Amino acid sequence: MSKHTPEPWKVSGDRYVRVCDPKTDADEHAICQVYMRGSGPERQVERTANSARIVSCVNACANLNPTAIPALIRAAEDVYACNSAINIAALRHALEAVRQQAESKS
Repeated sequence: MSKHTPEPWKVSGDRYVRVCDPKTDADEHAICQVYMRGSGPERQVERTANSARIVSCVNACANLNPTAIPALIRAAEDVYACNSAINIAALRHALEAVRQQAESKS
């Protein structure tokens, strides 16, 4: 069982990361604030982008075993780099093993 705040998360304003009700998309409570040293419009843009990246990463990994993420990335890279000579059965077997690891509750 995961010990972090459950998804979905969303950006609220330019610095707040919040959990939201998946049925209504309403903000429930703040999870964190993103701060940057300095001030000015460029810092606001960077802060907003950092908040959005945090939310995108967390939501994309919902229901995945975090220890399996590197293997998922490697598998995706292997698929992207493959050519017509690749053994499709072996590729399917490897991807299935990674999928099972990613869905395990560790």
